[in-house]
Amino acid sequence: MMKDNKNKSFDRQFEVYKKRIEQTLQKIAEDLEYPHKLLDSVRYSLMMGGKRLRPVIFYATLNMLKRPIDNNADLIAASIECIHTYSLIHDDLPCMDNDSTRRGQPTNHILFGQGVAMLAGSALLNLAYELMFRSLKQPHFVYACHCIAAHAGGMGMIGGQIEDIALDENPDAGKLLYIYQKKTAALFSASFLSASLIACVDKSIIKLLGEFGFSFGMAFQIKDDLDEFINGNPIEDKSEKFNWVVAHGENDAVIELERQVQKCRDILKELKCDFNIAFLNGLLDRCFA
Repeated sequence: MMKDNKNKSFDRQFEVYKKRIEQTLQKIAEDLEYPHKLLDSVRYSLMMGGKRLRPVIFYATLNMLKRPIDNNADLIAASIECIHTYSLIHDDLPCMDNDSTRRGQPTNHILFGQGVAMLAGSALLNLAYELMFRSLKQPHFVYACHCIAAHAGGMGMIGGQIEDIALDENPDAGKLLYIYQKKTAALFSASFLSASLIACVDKSIIKLLGEFGFSFGMAFQIKDDLDEFINGNPIEDKSEKFNWVVAHGENDAVIELERQVQKCRDILKELKCDFNIAFLNGLLDRCFA
């Protein structure tokens, strides 16, 4: 019964955060004054839905660190989701992953064409920075915005994407770790780190939350690989994208997933004395149970 109550409490809080970011994104999307074709493409992907996991993490971390969630925080949360959405549009393009569906719907380039999809992704990336500039009313927001930009750029997410492009033609298990750290884990880490920078907490706490984010992101990607494998994409299928299960086998993938989740739990134990870690514990349970 106690576990059920904890799950319900987590679900309620998750929906509070998710509703907040949905309302923020809706308002932003309504206020855009882009050319018609670009506007339709941007709104299509931005408002497609999804878990909104990265902005939820940002809000939850702010709350855990006892920092108020205000309108400036909404702008940062929205910028993180804009960056994530642009990366999905570009990932789906024929020159990258060549996907025709996303969340059960046609991908952006299928509906609007490759040129429009590429520009919609670029517009979303620029929109993210426009939103971040609007949040810069207090000095510590500058550090948070720089953190997000760095983790999304050539030393972060884009750095992972560039390595990912050539991976299927030249499979390399060593490169795969780098790609997962940069392409997936970096933006998760930025969601935790930016909130901790806004909250002006001790450097040791910032370091721990950054490490938590990277382990969470690694676990998230490996779990995705395992789900894909278990749900009917046999490892013998040579057309399957090179991933952790293909590179290391199912058993190793399970072990590595458990190792990364345990690293997250160990970090939460270090934070437990000073902060309410219930939501982040619940997040681990919900994503990786």
